Parts: sequence; structure tokens; C-alpha cells
Amino acid sequence: MKSRILFFLALTVLSGIIRPLDAQTPPKDGKKIKYTVKKGDSVNGIARKFGMKPQEVLALNNIKNANHIREGQEILVIDNQRAATDAIPVVAASSAPAAVTKVETKRYHAVMQGETLNSIARLYGTTVANLMQWNNLTTANTGLKPGQKLVVGDLSNEVKQEQFLTGKGRIINERGMGMMISGVDAKLNVALHRSAPEGSMIRIYNESTKRAVLAKVIGKIPNVDSDKKVIVKLSAGACRALGVMNDRFPVEVTYEK
Repeated sequence: MKSRILFFLALTVLSGIIRPLDAQTPPKDGKKIKYTVKKGDSVNGIARKFGMKPQEVLALNNIKNANHIREGQEILVIDNQRAATDAIPVVAASSAPAAVTKVETKRYHAVMQGETLNSIARLYGTTVANLMQWNNLTTANTGLKPGQKLVVGDLSNEVKQEQFLTGKGRIINERGMGMMISGVDAKLNVALHRSAPEGSMIRIYNESTKRAVLAKVIGKIPNVDSDKKVIVKLSAGACRALGVMNDRFPVEVTYEK
């Protein structure tokens, strides 16, 4: 009799240990993450993927029927150090906007003694009206002070290869006469100059046509040319861009040296 009693007690204990979890038994507390159900997924497969029991997945998501999950559905699972790569951590939504880094693209010019809005506009190939607008100036005759900084353009709207002023050298501004040179490809914008470095870019402005062109210096004006009024010689392509028709024409040349 005593042995029978011990047998029934042991059987009762064992049955309590191996009794399956009820479908509505909640899982132990842990790190919850979201998982998006994929095609072919099942509750059993998802449970195995995260080291859970199917009943825990059902209870955590209040799912009555294990067959009632669908592709694209988001369910909660417990991360038991076996989280899938496509699981999304549950995080609190933040109302603060992401920080945006603003990049300064404006081009500035430091005013030098004797400069005017007109001369600065010619230097950068823009207009006095633009300078007034960009710098909130009410009159074109406003007095400029040496060292004053003016906005003279926007680098984001300018062609990079035309940034011939790097700020590393001294800006030279010359006035004189221009001439056309022959024997050069008419499609090229090239120039001969007396002192601008060979290979550098110079800007030529024609007051009468209100046009400007950038040209690459390919050499110097020969010393045998005694006409000192001619400060630059341009290819036919550069002359055409300036809109000049005469053999000689007044120009303003700007370059960095």
C-alpha cells in the first residue's frame, strides 16, 4: 500500500512538470521586438527562430488560432539572443526632427579700397541689381567700406570649372584692348596674355556687349608686339562668345596671380 501511494505521488509531480502550457499563458518578461511575418512562416517556425514556444507567441499577441497569421503582419516576439536579422526593435517614437546640416554655398567678396558695386559686379560676372538684392542694399550708390563682405554669388548655381578665382592668389584687374588671334581652333576659348600664368583661366569682359567669357591662357603675347594697349589676344571662339565683331575691342581682364 505504501509503495502504491509513493507511485501515485510521483506520477502527480511528473504530470505537473510535463503539462503543456495553456495557449493563453503569457511568456516571461524579456526584450520584446517586432517581427514581420514572411511568406511560408508559421507560429511554430517563428517560435523556433527566436527560441520561444508556440504557446508563448500566441499568448504574447493574443492570437486564438495559430493558423490566423498572414504575410506582412507584425507580431511581437521575445528576443532570446536569437533575433532574426529582419526584426525591428520596438522603440518609442520621437517627436524631435532629425538634425539637418546646412552647407554654406554663398560666395563672398571682401571690398578693397576704391571698389564700387559696378566694378565688383563686373569682376564676378553679375549685375549691380543682383548685388543690391543679395546684400539688402537700397541704392546703387551706397558707400562701400574696405573689408566689408558682400555676397557676390551662389556656388551651387555656378559651373565648377569656371571657378577661376580660388582666393589663393592676388586678384588682378586690367583694362585695355583685345584682339583676335588666328590659327587656333575656333571652337576653343583660349587666350594669349602678357603676365597671367600659362594654363590659368582668365575672365574677359566686354563693356559694349555686356558679355563675359572665360579663356585658358596658352601663352604670352610676344614682346615684339609693341602695342601695349593690347592686353589680351583671343581665339575666334572666345571673341564670338563676347559678341565682338571688330579687330580690336575694349576689354576688362580679371585673373589670379
